[in-house]
Amino acid sequence: MDAFVILSDGRKLFYIDYSDNEQCGHLVLYFHGTPGYRHFLSNKQVEILHTNELFAKNIRLVSVERPGFGDSDDKSGRSLMDYAEDILELLPHLCRSSDEMISIIGYSAGGPFALACAAHPILSKRIKSITVVSSLGPREQPDSTENMPIKYRFGFWLSKYWVRATAWILGLEASNLMRNPERETIESWKDSSEDYKYIQKNEEVMQTFMQNAIYVYERGQYWTEAWEYHLFASYWGFRVEDISSSVRVHVFYGLKDTHCVPAMGKYLGKAIPSAREYESAELGHMVFF
Repeated sequence: MDAFVILSDGRKLFYIDYSDNEQCGHLVLYFHGTPGYRHFLSNKQVEILHTNELFAKNIRLVSVERPGFGDSDDKSGRSLMDYAEDILELLPHLCRSSDEMISIIGYSAGGPFALACAAHPILSKRIKSITVVSSLGPREQPDSTENMPIKYRFGFWLSKYWVRATAWILGLEASNLMRNPERETIESWKDSSEDYKYIQKNEEVMQTFMQNAIYVYERGQYWTEAWEYHLFASYWGFRVEDISSSVRVHVFYGLKDTHCVPAMGKYLGKAIPSAREYESAELGHMVFF
């Protein structure tokens, strides 16, 4: 079910509740990658949520957009911690009680926002666990761009110092994708041989990435994407080392990932006090799918 809440500043924040019964199951929030919006799950993943008895009875998954993506109103100059504040406002609309514990999954660009929630002094007390999959790590970490293609290294540098130029480049990429969505979606993974092979073989996953990009780019939201890259390339506003040990953190990453490189996952796994690492020797950025 698609729905939205109106936040205290008047903005709409959209989400989709995949459960059939909002009174059943542990609440798990899902933060999507970029470019993306609330429908950032493959059809197979959605089917599992409804047909697998373990998930259907025990998990209530809610996928939440970020400001400026999909149908959610933008917030100028927002930070990672600002999103944690949005989630804090969202919870009373989703939870059965004011002390209900939740879990959060952050995939790719959704990872830093999930970690921001874990670092939030109030929200963290409501979080049972955080799972980040193929997540970006903080830029101040050692070897944060190890094995990363030069164009992505340059992109991080550019987005930190020149957001407008980053948006202009993303706008060109958006125009190319809108002219030939399937080809450009597949070709966007060419710098990662493992992911390139994976997305060519998995039509459903390719369609998920393609439809998300189309939805975002036809609304001109490459500006939002550029701002998020700026946030990732800058100081996050918190140290992952300071995340409370009361929040269990699970870090999944692929050793063949050239987007969010393994060094990022390894750093998060070692720096966060309560973190456990799970690495895949065979996969790249597609661990979640």
